[in-house]
Amino acid sequence: MRRPASTSAFAQLTATLLLAACAAGPDFHAPVAPASDHYSAAPPLIASVSPAANPQDFTPGPAPEHWWTQYGSPVLDSWVVEGLAHNRNLQSTQDSLTAARELLSAQTGSTELPTVNAQLQVSRQRALGLPSFGPPTSIYKLFAGVVQVDYTLDIFGGVRRANEAARADVDVHVQELAAARQSLAANLVITAVRAAALHRELASQERIVELAQRRAVLTERRYALGGAAHRDVLEASRAAHDAIAALPALHAQWQHARNALAVLMGRAPQDAPEDLDFDQLLLPADVPVAVPSELVHARPDILAAEASLHAANARLGLATANLFPKFTLTASYGSESFRRASFLHSPSTVWGVGGAVLQPLFEGGALLADRRAAAAERDAATRRYEQTVLTAFGNVGDALITLQTDAQALAADRAAEDDAARIFAETRQRHDAGSESILAVLASEQQLLQERLNRIAGADAQLIDTAALFQAIGARHHDVNGKETVILA
Repeated sequence: MRRPASTSAFAQLTATLLLAACAAGPDFHAPVAPASDHYSAAPPLIASVSPAANPQDFTPGPAPEHWWTQYGSPVLDSWVVEGLAHNRNLQSTQDSLTAARELLSAQTGSTELPTVNAQLQVSRQRALGLPSFGPPTSIYKLFAGVVQVDYTLDIFGGVRRANEAARADVDVHVQELAAARQSLAANLVITAVRAAALHRELASQERIVELAQRRAVLTERRYALGGAAHRDVLEASRAAHDAIAALPALHAQWQHARNALAVLMGRAPQDAPEDLDFDQLLLPADVPVAVPSELVHARPDILAAEASLHAANARLGLATANLFPKFTLTASYGSESFRRASFLHSPSTVWGVGGAVLQPLFEGGALLADRRAAAAERDAATRRYEQTVLTAFGNVGDALITLQTDAQALAADRAAEDDAARIFAETRQRHDAGSESILAVLASEQQLLQERLNRIAGADAQLIDTAALFQAIGARHHDVNGKETVILA
């Protein structure tokens, strides 16, 4: 038996359309991770930075999920949890993601499935009659009800590409939320540590002021008794005023840090929590550092750039599909009648089935220009992705170098503080033995406190820069629905 010609032609047309559907490319492929195996010209990873008092080891691996718990403060842990739950900017970003997901649902629902609409119409009309039949005009009522179905065949993949771009845009919002959570967690830790360090520095500076004022008073008494020159009085007074002058700025920095911490936690500044005990904070000793090939799958800014590239690639496919015909099928079924009583009777039934093809012929080169623009946007997104990766590698490399220098500087600060403590102890012993003046004791204590300020600042920098490194390398998290995302919470 021979196949009917119409069937054969239909099969050929179907095959042609299916092959043409592959033309609305290109398909997206995730960028290949760079071949780098370390973050700077230095060795791949510094195995450890180990001053005697604060060892810190860096080993390859992903960041821990709740890295801030390594600071050894349950109070700090609770602050991070509170901030992630109540920060307004984070909630706004979450709401934007929810809106993007709903818009995606609306777009896919209206494009991937047929649209069905029902219309009910009741009208009274006056129309011209035929000259040879009846009066020249007629007045009548019309009752009509129709259900219409429309569906656009996605032969060339335009709908699929548009929805693919919309899904990629949602992925961008997902990674923006991840980056916001990551930044918030790091800023909470950094601000809390900074406020605690400033509080500790403020206490030391206030003691320095007390000592400087006491030295000024004693020097003035010695001058009155002829045991000191007037220059010594002026020098002691200047030192006291310098110490006092340092207090307002230090106090302002502390208050600013506390206010910032409260806002990050979602509180009013007046409800800022009490400071952490700075001396009880622990330096994270084991710091996993993702290798470059893994970092590109952990940093939310890189993943957002990849999703943006995916969206741009899909829009290029959409612009390509717009060059080809669009096929639309329509069908309607209903009833029309001049009388309400016969509206639902079978003689009043109306229906229609049809199809349409729209092929762009001439639009002033707009469609080709749109495709060239989409290709340029895809190329721009590629460059942005590559630059984001390079910037991320630089962030991690800088953080590692900074932590090395922090550890070296802090080791020297600790040694200087220990030396100053021994000098103070010996000076006080000599004073008790009658061989050293009280002024020398006060001066040595001031020097000890100054070295302590340097040590606190150094420890503060190391704690903060460790948090910055954790932020730079990212962390994996499972949300409340069990889905893995790349965020810090």
